[in-house]
Amino acid sequence: MTPVPRPSILAIVLALFLSVAVSPKHSPAAEEKPSQAYVIEQLANDEQKKMAQSALNKMEAGELAEAEKILDGMIAKYPDVSLGYHYRSIMRSYQDNLEGALSDINRTLYLGPKIIAKYRSRGLIYLQLQRYAEAAADFRVVLDTLAGGEDTTVDENARETEDLLAIALFGDGGQDDEVIRLLQKARKSRNDAGWSYQYAFQIWTVYARQGKAHVYVPELKQAVESEMVRVAANKVEKPAQEWHIMMGRYLLGQVSEADLMSKASAADSESEKKSRLQLYYFYMGMKALDAGDKATAQKHLQASLDNKQGRRNEVFFAQGQLARLKKTPLPAEAR
Repeated sequence: MTPVPRPSILAIVLALFLSVAVSPKHSPAAEEKPSQAYVIEQLANDEQKKMAQSALNKMEAGELAEAEKILDGMIAKYPDVSLGYHYRSIMRSYQDNLEGALSDINRTLYLGPKIIAKYRSRGLIYLQLQRYAEAAADFRVVLDTLAGGEDTTVDENARETEDLLAIALFGDGGQDDEVIRLLQKARKSRNDAGWSYQYAFQIWTVYARQGKAHVYVPELKQAVESEMVRVAANKVEKPAQEWHIMMGRYLLGQVSEADLMSKASAADSESEKKSRLQLYYFYMGMKALDAGDKATAQKHLQASLDNKQGRRNEVFFAQGQLARLKKTPLPAEAR
């Protein structure tokens, strides 16, 4: 389970936005059907290309304020071209100006062309706003469009979008069977042992919130044992992966919370320690929820978010589950 640091959110969004098709004289297309396009087709002129690339360079250098100035100027000069709005949505999202990011992405969809990269980008913004039903709707648009196309990159695009759809449905609630189906499909389709192990944890999470983690114990046990064999033969990954194995054994009841915390605290760096604590508190919270202890679950899930160091799926899962717990008042003695 490879940690995904928070800056990768920018990388993810950049990857999506850089796949935008841009039309130079594209009129607003309210009735246009989504296109499967995932590449830059054309820029209106050389000046726009230069401005867009300059803004991108600033973004990648972490100079977001400077990048936003460039894009503000681009939008002022070319208000009917969607590219400026689309890129500016990146900065606003990364700077937690999510409503501003949503406004920009809606504007770029209005201006067109309506390509699926834009729907997936908006779905990510909806996820961060915890507007899960709307996020799921956008991800379904992407998957429905991909299903009707012949793009050779469809498999990877579809897998990533199915991951995001599973997160959105988990947050929305009431569709756990579909979440499990998507995660099981992803676990089988990715030809990578590390990914397979990560998905096993996520599937366990869905069962745990139903109070049915025991149903998944045999498959999780098999996943842990397979990972132990793999790591024993892979000396390069050993230190980090031993931690993840220990986490799996904790969920199986083979390791105590005290031993797990000791292992988390023994990380080589502060960032790795925070990443381990994020997982430690998240899975402690879900284990408490499995046992019916909502007060403890809420406390640990909040601690997980307080220590977030990437781990995109666990961040979104924690946010979604915490939001659902907060909607249900705790008994007075648990407050």
